[in-house]
Amino acid sequence: MLARQALLSQALLAPADTLQLDGKAWDLLVRQGRRANLLAELGWRLSDAGCIERVPPAPRMHLMSAMRIVAQQDVAMRFEVSRVVSALEETGVRPVFLKGAGYLV
Repeated sequence: MLARQALLSQALLAPADTLQLDGKAWDLLVRQGRRANLLAELGWRLSDAGCIERVPPAPRMHLMSAMRIVAQQDVAMRFEVSRVVSALEETGVRPVFLKGAGYLV
């Protein structure tokens, strides 16, 4: 069973173990994941482990929603990066992207 104090870190390391959680523990895990901005990551790890469909419906909706938001942000960021690159193309300036955009490109 996952310890409540380290619930998020344990869930990220062993996502299949979350299938044992009760409603209160899932509530805590979703809140921890959201606060740490890791809810989508948890969703992807559960998906990669082949068990996201076995997550109870309410927390699964939160996970899926977080994953969709991050995917949409990825699309928006890629668009913005392409616009910056395109705008600077004629100048010969090669932009350097930092933080989120830097990781993305």
